[in-house]
Amino acid sequence: MSSLGKDPALLARRVRAGLDARALTALGGAREDCGDARPGAFLAVLEVCFLEAAADGRVTDEERAHLARLARDLTDGGLGEEALGALLSRCFEGLEREGFHARIARASRTLDADQRALALTLAAAVALGDGALVADERDVFDDLARAFAVPEGDARRVLDAVARVV
Repeated sequence: MSSLGKDPALLARRVRAGLDARALTALGGAREDCGDARPGAFLAVLEVCFLEAAADGRVTDEERAHLARLARDLTDGGLGEEALGALLSRCFEGLEREGFHARIARASRTLDADQRALALTLAAAVALGDGALVADERDVFDDLARAFAVPEGDARRVLDAVARVV
C-alpha cells in the first residue's frame, strides 16, 4: 500500500517534521523562493498546490485564500501575507520560465514519499475547493501523480476521499 493510504494527520505531522529549518527561517523575509534549485519541503508542497491552482492559467482569489490557509497551517501561522504574496509571485515566475512539467519534477525530487503523498492530497483539496474538477486541474493532478509515482488507483482514491470532505 502506498503512503497515500495513511492517516492525513500523520502525513501532516511527518511533512512538518521534515520541513527544512533554513526555509522556515527564511519565510519571514521571503528570502527563499520556489525558484531555488533545492527548495525545502514546505516550499515544494506550497508550489505543488500553487501549480494545481494555476492549472487553468490563473489563480483566483478563492484559490489564493486556500493557499494562504495552507501556508499558515503548515507554518503554525509563521508566514505573513506579504511573504506569501512574494512566494506565490516567484512560483508564478518559475512556472512561466520553466513550465509545469519542470516545476513538478523539481518538487518530486525535493519531497520524500510521505511528503509527496501529502502534497498530492493538498493539491486535490485545492483543485476541488470550488466544488468542481475541471479538465486542466485534472491534467495537472494526473501529472503530479505520475511524477510522484502514485499508482492511478491510489490517485483516484485521493480525489474521491478529498471530494467527500471539501
